[in-house]
Amino acid sequence: MKQTIHDDDPSMSNFVKLCETCTHKGCCTDFASPLIFENDLENLKQINKHTNRFVKDIWINGNQIKTIRKTEGTNNCIFWDTECKKCSIYKNRPFDCTLYPFDIHFINGKYHWVVYTCNPSSDWMWTEEHLKALESDARFHDVISNIAEFSDLNEISKLVGFAKETPFAVLRAVNY
Repeated sequence: MKQTIHDDDPSMSNFVKLCETCTHKGCCTDFASPLIFENDLENLKQINKHTNRFVKDIWINGNQIKTIRKTEGTNNCIFWDTECKKCSIYKNRPFDCTLYPFDIHFINGKYHWVVYTCNPSSDWMWTEEHLKALESDARFHDVISNIAEFSDLNEISKLVGFAKETPFAVLRAVNY
């Protein structure tokens, strides 16, 4: 049986089934570099993957934030195993990676969960338990404490331009 990057997360099985035929790239091999919060950096230190070889500083909204590097000359995350087609640090991956394909954006004065998908009009009711689990994760506090940096695309007009390449569906307001 083909192994997916979500094999140890049964709550994602609906998403995997929905997206088996998707041709879009995920954040591991395309557009985004995951943000690294304090807890994430501690996890990376435990496996000695916290140095400048793996992590870099960027500026978002005037704040210095750490992020995972891309493999030089590619859009691949430095931790993406191109042979196995999976994350080489999956159990220690940043919370931003755990969130994917979900994200948080400021829409109409509130923070909302969105999901990146080729099927934005699908029934997303099954995601509720997964969103609750994300919101109850201890690492979620880092996200909420840094929400301005985390949700850099803070206006729907910015999201609309982004969505032309990566469709998304707005799920619900974030509970925090």
